[in-house]
Amino acid sequence: KTKGSDNLFYPDITLFVNGIPLVVIEAKSPKVKNALSNAFSDLKDYAGITHNKKRGNSELFFYNLFMIVTDTNKCKFGTITAHSLNQYWRWADPYPKNLDELPRGSGTPNDQNRLIYGMLDKRNLLDIMQSFTLFSAEDKGIAKIICRYQQFRTVKKALIRLQNGETPQDRGGLIWHTQGSGKSLTMMFLIKAMYATKKFDDWKIILVNDRTDLETQLTSTATKVGVRVKVADSITTLKEQIK
Repeated sequence: KTKGSDNLFYPDITLFVNGIPLVVIEAKSPKVKNALSNAFSDLKDYAGITHNKKRGNSELFFYNLFMIVTDTNKCKFGTITAHSLNQYWRWADPYPKNLDELPRGSGTPNDQNRLIYGMLDKRNLLDIMQSFTLFSAEDKGIAKIICRYQQFRTVKKALIRLQNGETPQDRGGLIWHTQGSGKSLTMMFLIKAMYATKKFDDWKIILVNDRTDLETQLTSTATKVGVRVKVADSITTLKEQIK
């Protein structure tokens, strides 16, 4: 209910963890035209961050981790700072579960089931909150960033190798990224997840790159999301920094 008003609004599902409303879900019928867009607009109204502030109650979203829009088949998630549906994403892989473990109809599991069994798995949800959520200082204000499924899967697999590998080769590996897939953020998520385990507290992490513009990008991304980095301009400087 809107504070101090008789106007009512009804988010379809609110997910509470220890009494804290972390996830708000707006569900539409698959028969509705532009269902996800309509669901996104409703969530903005509910959060009180649109022109129609009378409908909303921003207090429900003070502790919000992310929001979900779904029409049963199509399903996407995004944060409260997303400006449009284009900044909402699918969760295509329910790792560590396999697609074969998910409910399905006659075909492959739909996007809703992939997200439910992936993001909303109890362990995954807590991990996302602890290690896969960042706040970035942008020109237009603070942006809240949640990992995408490929970043979550990558970091989780890397941690398994780092913790269980018996040789340097077993602990190492190669992660392929396509352009624009978020490689800089993946590195930041990995750093956060490593230190969250408390098994790497005495490690110093070195980011090596082969381009000046990539060094600038990594440094900028790290600074924006609150990860402190020191740029080594020479081998001598690097040796001093890792002592």
